[in-house]
Amino acid sequence: MKSATPMFSFLRRSSATSVMLITASLATVSAAPMDDVSQPPPTDPSAYYTAPADPLAEAAELDALKTMPEVNQGALALPDGAYGDRNTPRADNVLPPSLQTSFNFPTNGKPSPLFGAEPFTQQLLLFEEFGTEKLDPTIPTPPLTFPVPTIGPAPQQDPNIVARSGPPSAALDAFMRQPGLFPFPAQFSNVLDRNP
Repeated sequence: MKSATPMFSFLRRSSATSVMLITASLATVSAAPMDDVSQPPPTDPSAYYTAPADPLAEAAELDALKTMPEVNQGALALPDGAYGDRNTPRADNVLPPSLQTSFNFPTNGKPSPLFGAEPFTQQLLLFEEFGTEKLDPTIPTPPLTFPVPTIGPAPQQDPNIVARSGPPSAALDAFMRQPGLFPFPAQFSNVLDRNP
């Protein structure tokens, strides 16, 4: 009889737990929506409404679209509360629009010269990217993390805008001089450590 008592107490505890879990799962939980999917206000040009049946009124509404501001106006925010337009990114382009080609290479420029090399005939120079030392997976975490870009002198950095800069040369050299490779390469992607 004594051996049956623990069994009944276990069943009592597990059934109570089951009832609690079922009750909690049936309760309604009000969650806030992630995105606003409601209709825009009627004054918004993208608000849906039925097109007029009169062809002249429909043509007038289509003509009214031409007087509206550009679609992405205000999308390119600049420092000091200014906004750019479609020509703003072109100001820093190495090739002005008049010298760009219709080929969509990354810069819209001409392809790099081959200097007489034929396709698949140039010998490929192989680099040993990680040095000649064997990688050790047991190496401790190095003290320095990958340095972040900062404002500074050219050519590695921009004196005004961090987005156009790289890390300081001294900090990058100190980071690269650390022994080993961390985090050590794995079969799956590393989603835990900060991406430099």
